[in-house]
Amino acid sequence: PLIGRDRANALVLIQRRHDAELAAAAFVGSLARLRRLAPDGPDLRTALMDLASVTADRREQQVLLDEVVRREQADSGVDSMEVAGRLHTQATRLLGAGRAADAVALFRETLTLVSAKLPTDDPIRQTVENNLAVALGGTGAWVEAESLQRMALQRADAQHLADADLAGVRERLALTLAQLGRLAEADSLQRAALGSYRRGLAREHPLV
Repeated sequence: PLIGRDRANALVLIQRRHDAELAAAAFVGSLARLRRLAPDGPDLRTALMDLASVTADRREQQVLLDEVVRREQADSGVDSMEVAGRLHTQATRLLGAGRAADAVALFRETLTLVSAKLPTDDPIRQTVENNLAVALGGTGAWVEAESLQRMALQRADAQHLADADLAGVRERLALTLAQLGRLAEADSLQRAALGSYRRGLAREHPLV
């Protein structure tokens, strides 16, 4: 019960007061108790994820996330894709909350897991790569975001995607190029995206 109260109090601090420092202290207490009382249970992995989500130091956060993945992979009853799904959900939540740097760390862990199971043209893997690129853009890491998006465009061209889907890939890269100041290249790619949208969508569609 005390472990549950620690976690509940920390979540309230995050949701109502946005006090990550106090929440981290509560999560540390919960994690310490779990390490003593249930060192191999799933609640410990939850506590590690909780603490990682409010840890400001990127290296400390990565250590926590690495332990989560190691423990999940060591549990024969847990599939790595299930772990990836949970990490991706948490990363998406952090990105939506404006915590792009925290989301990047989780998206990277997710990509490591799905890349071990899925080919490069799998839509799940491509979704993770796209979301990682978006999160990278949110931290200002536009060069790395461009690299991911260029690979996505190469795959899209090779797969002969439907026009509307291809347009989205082109447009995301165009926006990144604009952030990098490569406006002529961005303009050309955005025009190509618009042409694809027009071919693939009705004229009154908002994307057109």
